[in-house]
Amino acid sequence: MIPILVAFCIFLVLALLYTGLEYLWMKRIHSTNEDITPMIRQENEEQEVNIKPADDEQATEVVTSFTKSKPRERLKSIDTFRGLCLVVMIFVNFRGGYYWFFRHSKWNGLTVADLVFPWFMFLMGVNIPLSLESLLRRDTPPRQIAYKAIRRTLILFSLGLFIINHNTSWSTIRIPGVLQRFSIAYIVAFMLQWPFHIRIDDMETRLSESRWRPFREIICYWPHWLSIIGLETLWLCITFLLPVPGCPTGYIGPGGLADDGKYNKSCVGGAAGYIDRWLFSESHMYGHPTCKVYLNNSY
Repeated sequence: MIPILVAFCIFLVLALLYTGLEYLWMKRIHSTNEDITPMIRQENEEQEVNIKPADDEQATEVVTSFTKSKPRERLKSIDTFRGLCLVVMIFVNFRGGYYWFFRHSKWNGLTVADLVFPWFMFLMGVNIPLSLESLLRRDTPPRQIAYKAIRRTLILFSLGLFIINHNTSWSTIRIPGVLQRFSIAYIVAFMLQWPFHIRIDDMETRLSESRWRPFREIICYWPHWLSIIGLETLWLCITFLLPVPGCPTGYIGPGGLADDGKYNKSCVGGAAGYIDRWLFSESHMYGHPTCKVYLNNSY
């Protein structure tokens, strides 16, 4: 049986070889087509002259209809990264040949397995402004935009609650699951982006003649920065200032046998764990976390 690392290296070499051959082939085709490009360009210009509208209003209608009917183009970088995340997720879910980096860290530390969730969250956040740009370009009514966002949120939450859930009893069903967290993060990020979204065409014209142009993404998106700073401040205050019964304020460790057994099981996760247990109760939370080794004699 070929080890996973060896198989990965083989596929990587094949992928690089394929990319190199494809680049050389496309370069050859490009050099071949250079001679006929002027003729094609002249023919296209003649066609544009023949179909030129009679007035400016008609020209605007033609451009608008062409823009709306233009097929959507997918970003290959996002699709590639999404595929990479799926591959890593499959390896993690099926133990990945028992390599240590395909296992979640017990508490402190970071492995490849710990990156899958934030990677998917990053992709979701990147796609929100792209999706909004597409909807606004098609003059989608606000009611329909809100419907699409709420519908996607409910679908994600329902899939996590009823489909990807190992519990079959209502008394122990897991509420704060992976897809449930995705759905909540999605609707919050979407509602923060939507009111302050800036169209690509508008962004190109803002601060175009100003010396602050290199910082326009920061200046023009100041509502987003204030929202992020506010959310981060709220999270920091809850994490490090909220009193947790039986635990020191600001504790973020696993509790149990960790830290020489100074803190009991109720200190797991600090303020975040305390809020989850208060809101959902332990029976509706994941019962086999990686930090469980700190709560028995196997530590």
